[in-house]
Amino acid sequence: MVTPGTPPLAETPAPVRRRPPALLLPEDPSAEDLVRDWTLSARDHAAVLRCRGDANRRRFAVQLCTLRAYGRFLPEGTPAPVAMTNHLARQLDLPLVLFGDIPERLATETEQLQRIREYLGWQPFDDAARMRLTQWLTQRATDDVLPSDLVERAEHILRAWQIVIPARSTLDALVVSVTARVQDALYTRIATHIPPALQRALDDLLSVPDGARRSMLFQLKEYPPEASPAVLLRSIERYHFLHDLGVSSLDLQDLSPAMLRYCADLAKRADVRTLRRFAPAKRSTLTACFLVESYKTILDHIVALHDQLLTKKMREAHHAFEQRYQQLRRQYRRGLMKLIATGNTWLDPARPSTTTLATLLQDLDATALRSAVDICTERHQLEERGEIDALRARYPGLRRYLPAFFALPFQGEPGSHALLQGLDLVRQLDAGTLKTLPRLAPTAFVPRKFWPAPRRMALSIGVRGNWGSPWQCEMGCARAMSSSPRVGATSPFPISCMIPCAGRPNAPMLIPNSSSRRPPRTFVHACNRNLTRWPSRRLRGWPPMDR
Repeated sequence: MVTPGTPPLAETPAPVRRRPPALLLPEDPSAEDLVRDWTLSARDHAAVLRCRGDANRRRFAVQLCTLRAYGRFLPEGTPAPVAMTNHLARQLDLPLVLFGDIPERLATETEQLQRIREYLGWQPFDDAARMRLTQWLTQRATDDVLPSDLVERAEHILRAWQIVIPARSTLDALVVSVTARVQDALYTRIATHIPPALQRALDDLLSVPDGARRSMLFQLKEYPPEASPAVLLRSIERYHFLHDLGVSSLDLQDLSPAMLRYCADLAKRADVRTLRRFAPAKRSTLTACFLVESYKTILDHIVALHDQLLTKKMREAHHAFEQRYQQLRRQYRRGLMKLIATGNTWLDPARPSTTTLATLLQDLDATALRSAVDICTERHQLEERGEIDALRARYPGLRRYLPAFFALPFQGEPGSHALLQGLDLVRQLDAGTLKTLPRLAPTAFVPRKFWPAPRRMALSIGVRGNWGSPWQCEMGCARAMSSSPRVGATSPFPISCMIPCAGRPNAPMLIPNSSSRRPPRTFVHACNRNLTRWPSRRLRGWPPMDR
């Protein structure tokens, strides 16, 4: 309410959104650019000199070179950069300028633009050109060309047709109208291939279930956070949810991979309210495309999370081992010196042969000797299997998700039979159909640092075989599959995780084994290792080596 005598408040004008200009000429062009795009021929000189006045001649030359180089004119009232204007003025023996020329009369510039089009043989963007471009855009949009690429391609085709490129807003509006019409027909055609039951299931994804805070579609859009057993289990559950939903059976053969990703991005950027406002055909198609892309990439995320978590746990185990190893260094030196002194005392020839054990222990300090033995024993165990024990202490946390991870649909390529056999054994152990590991369980995929531990444990508990306990077989499989996925990667024991791709063949995701053996140092070393280890390789199921 305004009281008498109080001046009314001035209204704040709304901010004006301005489009960036369609043509931006460089303020400081290079010498090569000036020679290539801003050089006039003798015929151009004659056409420019027909204009009256130095300013009109400079402006005519600028617009002539602009149309020839960029396919469009400078907007009316927009001055050209001084460097280009003076470069043309030097060629025409005209006075140089300090600021860009602006035409005094718009009618004069309109007449000059018409003369330039006639001189270069170009056509204006009239109704006939619009109809021709509309037909061309419709054909390209039907070929699954993305709208972001259509604008750039439309400018190239107009330059090839020698038609002056219109304003960017005009071209954008034309591309949007054509793509909207083509995409509506595409959405309707794809929606007819989606079963009604699946369409109802897709619509249910947009609603928030009872007791939940977010819709299932929003949860699928979330990028996986830091790797942890809970995150991996949640990702595996979402994979099984998409599989049970029937995403792998969707028929999207009418979409190219680029258009499929484009539709998936549209659905990912739109919230649930926006998707609900779409037409049923468009809503079902965009949601289906997003689910197909999620179904293809979720296994990538699962393997990457598994790699991150296992690498983190192995790093923690290595740090714990190094820290304990450093703590025992000084104690080990003192304990070793004590054991050496004990041995020298025991073997001293000057000591009477009638010395009793009690007397010897009293002289050597039995408490210090026991402490030295314990420290040296612990140091020996650390050297033998300290890092493996530290990793085993973290095994219960990994065990939370490893059974579900190993149950994923992994398939191997030729040469990965050992790893596939190991996976099969792990699945049987998890299912309870196998209680103990067989004697000749495959171990070719196990990293090198894991090799001594199973054998020593097996001998310590009286088991004759390659493995001492199932957890080491499971950790060996987990470590062999923890490398990042690489398409086309090579490995001694490759394994591929086949991800169903709608509309095109399955794309293998290779998970190479990072435990490559060190090459022999010399030819003799290679021959000796080959001859001595060949029977062991045959028993372990390793591929034979060429002798």
